[in-house]
Amino acid sequence: MSLNEYQNARAYIKAYLQDYVESITTPSKYKNQYVCPLCHSGTGLHRTGAFTLFLDDNDPNKNKYYCYACGSGGDITDLYKEYNGVEDPEAVKALCAMYGVHYPGAASSGTVTPPTRQPVKEKAPAPPVEDEPETSFVIFYHEAAAHIHETDYWQRRGLSAETVERFKIGYAKEWRHPKAPNAPASPRLIIPITPYTYTARDTRQKLTEDQQAFAKQKVKGTSRPLWLWNRKALESAEPVFVVEGEIDALSVIEVGGSAVALGSTVHAKQFVEYVKANRPTVPLILALDNDEPGQKAQATLAEGLDALGISYYTENINAPYKDANERLTSDREGLRSIVAAIVAQVKAETPAEASEPEPAEESEEDRERRERKEKETTQNGKLSNAEYTTYLVGDIIKSSEMAEQKTGFVCIDDALDGGLYEGLYSIGAISSLGKTAFVLQICDQIAATGKKVLFFSMEMSRYELMARSISRETFLTARDKDRRELAKDVRHILNGHFWKNYSDAEYEHIRTAIKLYGRYASNIYIQEGVGDITVERIAATVEAHIKEHGAAPVVVLDYLQIIAPDEKDANRTDKQITDKNIVALKRLARDKHLVILAISSFNRENYTEPVSYASFKESGAIEYSSDVLIGLQYEGMDYQTQTNGRGETVPESNPQHIARIRQLTRENDKAAKNGEPITIEVKILKCRNGAKTTKKLYYYPKYNTFTELMDFDDAAASGTDEEEARPTDTGRKRKF
Repeated sequence: MSLNEYQNARAYIKAYLQDYVESITTPSKYKNQYVCPLCHSGTGLHRTGAFTLFLDDNDPNKNKYYCYACGSGGDITDLYKEYNGVEDPEAVKALCAMYGVHYPGAASSGTVTPPTRQPVKEKAPAPPVEDEPETSFVIFYHEAAAHIHETDYWQRRGLSAETVERFKIGYAKEWRHPKAPNAPASPRLIIPITPYTYTARDTRQKLTEDQQAFAKQKVKGTSRPLWLWNRKALESAEPVFVVEGEIDALSVIEVGGSAVALGSTVHAKQFVEYVKANRPTVPLILALDNDEPGQKAQATLAEGLDALGISYYTENINAPYKDANERLTSDREGLRSIVAAIVAQVKAETPAEASEPEPAEESEEDRERRERKEKETTQNGKLSNAEYTTYLVGDIIKSSEMAEQKTGFVCIDDALDGGLYEGLYSIGAISSLGKTAFVLQICDQIAATGKKVLFFSMEMSRYELMARSISRETFLTARDKDRRELAKDVRHILNGHFWKNYSDAEYEHIRTAIKLYGRYASNIYIQEGVGDITVERIAATVEAHIKEHGAAPVVVLDYLQIIAPDEKDANRTDKQITDKNIVALKRLARDKHLVILAISSFNRENYTEPVSYASFKESGAIEYSSDVLIGLQYEGMDYQTQTNGRGETVPESNPQHIARIRQLTRENDKAAKNGEPITIEVKILKCRNGAKTTKKLYYYPKYNTFTELMDFDDAAASGTDEEEARPTDTGRKRKF
C-alpha cells in the first residue's frame, strides 16, 4: 500500500460526510445543523444545533464539520475517529467499507473510483476499545458536591439539601466542556448520570439567546445506556414516573415519588430499546412535558411499550404547567398530592406476587422461631420492651454457645472482631485478582479446625478446586524446607504428562501435599453445577447437610452472579435476579444461623478504580443486604496526591491514575508468572458490627496462596522500622 493510494482513499470518503453525520445523529433546527454526536448540543428548548456542516458540492475535499459547543472539528475521518475511539488507518478502512470505496491492500480488480454518492443510514459501529477505560469523572463529582452550597440554583428549582446530597449533585463555578477547554467558562449545576456521563446546567438567571442554546449540556462516555438518569429506580419496588429532564425527575422524587429521566425527547426510542433488554418489574407512568416535543416523545414511548407488551400508565402531573419542575416551584403541594394519588392508584391496580409456600418439613428449632415470630408480630406495639427482656436474655445466652469462626488469617480475624459470625459476607474483586483463592484458603483453614464447609462451585470443577488447595500445600511445605523449586502449580498437579518426568523428590513432595490436604478435606463438601444451582437448591442442600451432620456448615458460593434463576424469574434481568437471590441468601443465613461467604464479580470499569461500594453495583442488594462487604485490590489502587506547581497538594488526574494502575498491573502480572508475591489490600468496606479498615496480605497467584505480613501500623507500634517490616512474610510454618 503506497502513501499516495491511502491519501486518495482518504480524500474520496470526504464526500460522504453528510451521509455519515445523518447515520449517527439527528438534524437540528436549521439547515446543515445537527445534534452534536459528541457533546449532544442541540437537544435544548430552541433545538439550535451547534454542530454545523460546511459542504462544498464543487470540491467535496473541503467538506468539514465544526461544533461551536465542544470545539470539535475536522473531516469525516476525524469525526469517525473521535466518535468511535479509533485511529486513522482503522477509521479510513471502516469508512471505505461503509461507502464502497476501495481501500489500499484490499482485493480489487480496478483502480480506486468514488462510487455513486448514496446516503447510508446504517450507524457506524462504536464499541469502545476494551483495554481503554473511559474517562471517569468521579473525582470531579466529589469536588463539585463539596461546592454545592456556593449556588442557590437548586433551591430556586425547589430542591432540598437532602435530595441534592442523595444524588451527589454538585456545582462548578467555572465549568468548560472537556472537549472545549478554550470555551468561555460558565457556572454549572453538575448532575451525575454514570461515572462517565453527567449533565451540566447553566445556573445564571439571565442568559443571552446564544447562552440559552447551550444552557444544558451533556458530557458523555461510550458506555450504554448513558442518557437514562436514575435507571436503578426501574429495579425498585415502587411505580416509576418516566419524565424528560433530570430536574423534572428530581422534582418528582422531591415530593415522594420515584422517577427516571430520559435526558431528552430524542431518547424515547432508546428508552424503549433499554426496557426491551432490561424488562422492568415495576409499573411505568409516562409523564413527559406538556409541549409538542414532550407529547410526541410520550406517544413514541407508548407505541414502543405497546409493541413490547409492557404495561404503562399515562398521567399529566404537570398541568397547568409545562413540566414537573415548574409545578414544583409554583404548586408544590399540588404536585405532591397528584403524585401520591397516582402511586396509590397504580399500586392498588397492580396484582401482588404470589407468596412463597412454606417448606414441606420444619425442624423443631424452626417451628419455635416461627411461632415466636408470629407472636411478636401479632403483639407488635402491644408489648413493652420490658416484656421482650426474656427473649433478649435467651438470645444472648444462646449466642454465647456459638463461638466466632476463625478465618486462619490473624489480621483478618482482628479486623472482623474475632472472626466470622452468623451472617452474609460478600467478597469481591476484579478478575484474576484471587478472590476464589482467598475464600478457598479461608475454607481450608476453617476445615482444619474441624468445622464443616459446604462449597457451591458454579464455575470450577471439584478437581480444579482440590488441585488449588494441593498446590498451596506444595508451596507452603517447599517454602518451609527452603526448596521452592518443589512447589507445583495447578497445571503441574492435574496433568499426568508432567508426572512422568518428576524426580523422586518432586513425586514425594506432591504425595506429602496430598496427605496434608487429606487431613482436613474430610470436612469439605463441594457441590458442582453449571447453570443449575438455584437458591432453592442451596437451601435444600444446606437443610440436608444439617440433618446429616447435626450442625450448620460454613457455606461458600462461587459466585453470586451465576446462581441460576427460578423458572418463574426467567424474564427478569440479571440485576433483578441477583437482587432477589442475595435477599434470599440473607434470609437463609439468618434462619439457619449460617456463615455464608458469597464471592462477587466486578464490572470491567472497576479494573482501574479503587474498590468501593460502587464496585458491587451489579445489584444494590449486595451492598445493603450483606452484613460484611469485603473487596480485594492491588496495593496502590487508591488515588494518590501530588504537589502542583504552586506547592499545593492535589489529587492525581484520572489519566495519571489510569497510567499508573496499568503499570502496576503489568508489574504484578510479571511477578505472578514468576511465582513471586504481590501485595493485596483486603478492604472491609462494611461491617455491620465492626469498623471499616484495610489489611494487607501477600498473594502468590501461581500457587493460589495468601500469607500474612506485618502491616505498617503494627510495625510502628512494635518499634519495627517500616522498611524492615515491608518484606516480612509471617505466613504459618508447617508442622508434621
